[in-house]
Amino acid sequence: MKKATVSGRGYFSLLVLSMLGSVSLIGGTSEGGRDTWITILLAALLYLPLLFCTLSLLPGEHSVEGVFSRCAGKVGGRLFSLFYGLTAWYLAAVTAGVFVFFLSETTLWATPRPVLALMMGCTLFFMARAGCAALGRTGEMLLPIVMAFVLLSVLVTLPQCDFRALLPLQEKWNNLFQGTFTALILSFAECFFPLVVLGVCLTEEQKRKRGAMGAVFLTALTLCSVFIKNLAALDYYAVSSYYFPSFAVASLVSLGSFFQRFEIFVAVNFLFCQFCKAGLCILFAQKALAPVFSCREKLLTMPLTLSAVNLALLFFTSEMELFTFLGLEKYILTPALLLFPPLLALGRFWRSRRHAALQKKR
Repeated sequence: MKKATVSGRGYFSLLVLSMLGSVSLIGGTSEGGRDTWITILLAALLYLPLLFCTLSLLPGEHSVEGVFSRCAGKVGGRLFSLFYGLTAWYLAAVTAGVFVFFLSETTLWATPRPVLALMMGCTLFFMARAGCAALGRTGEMLLPIVMAFVLLSVLVTLPQCDFRALLPLQEKWNNLFQGTFTALILSFAECFFPLVVLGVCLTEEQKRKRGAMGAVFLTALTLCSVFIKNLAALDYYAVSSYYFPSFAVASLVSLGSFFQRFEIFVAVNFLFCQFCKAGLCILFAQKALAPVFSCREKLLTMPLTLSAVNLALLFFTSEMELFTFLGLEKYILTPALLLFPPLLALGRFWRSRRHAALQKKR
């Protein structure tokens, strides 16, 4: 049976959509204040070494378990598969929780949250069952729509913008550092899971590198544009008090009698990106956990999605809980996304050198 693979365009598209599904796209100013756009650029630059560490784990591998086994041996590979599989499942639940909270607070406030969670769960189930190749084709169709909506929202907001709101630059070094750390974890490092699960389905190493680098560049540019638009259209204190400033800015503009409520553009963008991010996390989780539990991948799809959306309903009941939880999120994910990938890369390098030395002795 021919193994399904993802195309270079699908790989690039899904990486961008997954990174845009982070809270930075809809969040407030974070610790960076007016300089959040600078923290996003710095985070993108700091992410590059981490990106190359992750990419170095993929050559010659065709399964998620194989990636970890090459770095840590059979037993260690199973342990890492279990750890990262559960982390990906947890991240899918958080993403679903933010999605449900966003819709219930901004557009579908009369719809019960369990109904929204069920809709999210059904979509994630079919995405995970479809596999990487089908998701890649879907990503190729969704990315142009998302980019067009972002560009349109920026252009129609320009008459409302006062770019003096970006001043003063560099308010506090400490805040700049904290904002960069937040953007690094929540906007870029979370892409570890899509990188691995899609990377094992894309055999050409150069396409993996070019697609990942291009995705980081486009994501940083998009996030900066969205934040600058939000800050220039609203005053700083308004932006810092809204958790969804993109939505607040969208309510200021319209495109005539047809698009009287421009907020739908923001909601649709958010929906597409969150679906892709959570779907790829569930796909990663089932591929990582299936060897651990010695079962077929698709047998795990239903329990993973159902448990994730049920957990999502427990995360956020108010905006205060949302702020508090996501303030801790970057610390929860730091070991998995910031510390372990370089160690795995070193483990793979050391084991490869050791294997080469043994081959020479023979």
